[in-house]
This record gives sequence, C-alpha cells and structure tokens, in this order.
Amino acid sequence: MANIQLMRGRLLFACSLVFTLLLLLDPPAAARLPGEVQEIIAQNRPSSVAEFDIQSLIDEFSALLYPYNSFVDEPVLLEVESEAPYPKPSITREEAFQDVDFLFSLLKYGYAAYQYFGGDVGFQEARKKIEADLEEQSFPLSAAKFIQILVNRLDLINDGHFAIGSSVLVKPKSMYMNMEHEFHRDHIGYYLQGETDRVYLKSVKGQHPENFMWPSLNDSGAVVYRLGMLEPTGQRELTVKAVLQDHQGQNICLTLTELLGSYVYGASIYERYEVEGLPVISVKRFPSWPVDRRDYVLMQDFFMEAYDLRNEPAIILDLRSHRGGDDNQGYSWIRNFTGMPFGKPAHLKAPLRTATAEKLRSLDMERSQHVLHEFYERVSRPSTSSWGEIEVYLPELIENDTVVVVLTDRRTASGGEHFLDALRHLENVVIMGTNTAGCMLGNSAQTQLPNSKVQVTLGVSLRLPLDLVHREGVGLLPDFWVPPRQALDFAVKFIQNYVR
Repeated sequence: MANIQLMRGRLLFACSLVFTLLLLLDPPAAARLPGEVQEIIAQNRPSSVAEFDIQSLIDEFSALLYPYNSFVDEPVLLEVESEAPYPKPSITREEAFQDVDFLFSLLKYGYAAYQYFGGDVGFQEARKKIEADLEEQSFPLSAAKFIQILVNRLDLINDGHFAIGSSVLVKPKSMYMNMEHEFHRDHIGYYLQGETDRVYLKSVKGQHPENFMWPSLNDSGAVVYRLGMLEPTGQRELTVKAVLQDHQGQNICLTLTELLGSYVYGASIYERYEVEGLPVISVKRFPSWPVDRRDYVLMQDFFMEAYDLRNEPAIILDLRSHRGGDDNQGYSWIRNFTGMPFGKPAHLKAPLRTATAEKLRSLDMERSQHVLHEFYERVSRPSTSSWGEIEVYLPELIENDTVVVVLTDRRTASGGEHFLDALRHLENVVIMGTNTAGCMLGNSAQTQLPNSKVQVTLGVSLRLPLDLVHREGVGLLPDFWVPPRQALDFAVKFIQNYVR
C-alpha cells in the first residue's frame, strides 16, 4: 500500500538503544536534577524503540490507511476556483443533498484519517443519519442548522484539526484535581502527613490509588502528589470518595476542580525576560508563510538567542497558549540550543497523495500566497498507491546540561505540541502545567462545500506516536500538574529547590 522510509535508520536505532540503557542506569553525570525528579520525568517520556517490533508497528500503522481501489466518485475540486468568506444564509433541499454527497467524497479521498475513524462502514452510517435528518427539515434550510446536522452526525471523528465551519470535531479532556490535599509517596504507598504519623490512602472510587495520583508541587515548589482525573472538558467540578487506611477506615469526599488555562491573549509571538534572575522565553506562535517583518525579526531573535541560553544553569520556556504554526521552527531552535543534529520527535506519518489531497494542498498554498505554490502545481502528482512513503522517526536522546522548565496549558496546540514533543527528547527537561490541546493527528488543509459555501478543514496526512495511542483532545501530559495561571511562580520555586 505505502512505501516505508525509516528516518535516520541505524543512527536513530543506536540512539534509541542508548536511550534505553540510560533510563535503566543512574541519571547521567550531566544531570542537574535529583533522582526523585528524574524518576518522575522518565515515566513520562517516549518509550524506547527497543520495546517495539518495528515491522509489526509499521504493519499496524499501514492498516489504518484506506486501501484505494477505485476513484469513480472522487470529487472534482478543480472546479472550486474561489472561496466565499462566509456560508450562504440558506440552501435548498437539492443543494443540501448535493453538498452531503460532495462532503463524503471529500472525506474518502481527501481525509487521511478516513480509515482511522471508521472507513466506509462508519462514514456511510453517518451519511445515512445525516440524510435522514435532512428529510425531516423544512427548506430552505439555514446554514447554521445544516452545519449542526453535519457536526452532530460526524461525532465518530475526534480530531483537533478537523472542522466544519467554526465547529472543531474534537472531544477535549481536562484535568480535574484536588488542590487542598498534598499526598506524599513512600515504599508503602501514598499518604497524608498527620501530626504524629502517616495516614495512607487505601482506595479511590473503589480502585487502587495509583490510578488517580499525579505528581504536582506545593506552594513552596516541592514535589507532592495530588488526586485527579482526566475527564471531558467543561464540567464545573467532580466529587470522588476516597478511603484512608487508618484505624477507622475513614471515608472522605474530595472535590476536584478543573485546572483552567492561562488565558494569555494578545502577547508577542516571542519575548525574553527574567524572573528572579532566571531567563524566561515566551513563544506564542510559529508564524507560517507569509511572515510579516515584525514576526520575522522576533523569530530571528528566538533562533539566535538559543545559542546564548546553552550556558545557563536553568531557563523557563513558556508555551502556554501557543497556537501552533510551522513545526520546523521549534526543531531549529532545539538544534541551535543543543548543538545536536536533531530531526523530529518520534512518530509515524503517512501523507495522503490522492488527486483530491494534492489539490487541497495546492489550494492551501494558493490561499496563503506561498512562494512555492506555482512550483508545487507543476511538480505534484498523485501517487499510484494514493499514499506517500511512511515516515518513521525513532526516539533519540539529546544531551543537554541546562534545565529547561516548559510551561503548558490546554491552549498549547498543534505546532506548539510538536515542539513540546521534541523537547521531551532532551535531557533535563521538565514539563509543568496541564495537558495540551491534542491537535497532532496530521497536517490540515481547507476547502468549502460547493453550494452552502461551508468551510471544511481536514487533515491530508496521518501522524501518530510510535505506540499508536490516540491523543487528540488529550494531548501531551506534563511531568508536574499545576494550575497554568500560577505555573511561572511554581517553575521559579521548583528551580530554586531542585536545580543543582
């Protein structure tokens, strides 16, 4: 079905074996963090390639790519010459059904995650429900109602880059945590420190406490553990019952509240400043083409100042509310900062190369006035297999003496997440805040439905981590869970406590 490209093959395989050995041994001499912190970090890092059968992994990933046999119903995107800025106010019955027909052809031939989210069986079932819903409507039908019907019935999709109109079809999860009780851990389990003894946690919701305990920090920046759950975003609070293992078997009810984002808006895309003598690097977006002059100058500062930061004992990298952009800019910063020839974080990826996907890419480049658009139009050709080569990037450990504390929140998305994923390959990196947005499934492009002019955004490549775990809406997890709005203060105190 698809060719296989093993990126940096033997070199990365060797690096991954070294990565495994280093995790099994004591922390390296260059490590600037104590053993307890190193242990927590190691549990939240990419698995070594030694834990996978690479060929089996590639075979399993290949099964997620749609096997194209016929193209008789492929949409004719060549006829979509220009895009209206907004949907039409209303559409007729005939226009609605024509748009549904176009949409499902577009999904089949232009959406790289089509097979991943159910293939023909799942999407045709969704189509039947949409058509049944339309049969019950009065026409002309408003664009808002049309979009609502499409979104409701396409709930099989969970993709942070997929959108119909302004509705993103993702199921986000947030951390709900109790910030009042600070637990500690020893060889017996998790406990609360009483006046004279330790009171151990016996169970939570009738289950082992390990399923609910997360590393965190107290107000002094010291490591503690807190009780929490990853649940759908938007709930006000949750309540759980815990049992303490004291002489009475005491039951306590704990209230969990959502760790909200940092609400950083209107900030410069790059800023450098100091807090208590510690360099703070704030990055809110990686600009894509075309880049205005101010953003260009700021990003040049971002790249060049990475060299200066190498000799710092510790820095804080603030990625809260990072809205994404060009992934390669983050990778370039890592190369400048470490002096190592880093490629990309560990993952598998396959670009869709149907005529539809190629046209979607071309339309996207034309829309952004990309300098290479005309060249791409001339050289792009659909693949005979409809898929490009499967890219396989294996884990590599990157030496780094500077402690880098990275701040994240639920608004750290897409290119910001890929940057964070890459930073997870460096020694002495500590992630602090909450889980990220979960927008990492693949590169996206846009078009519109021909009659209603409703915009559709969909991924033209499929990208997954090596463990093939679906992380859309959940994102990457921090090493230490803290409220994002106070994350900078926690980071400063953490560094003061633990950086040697």
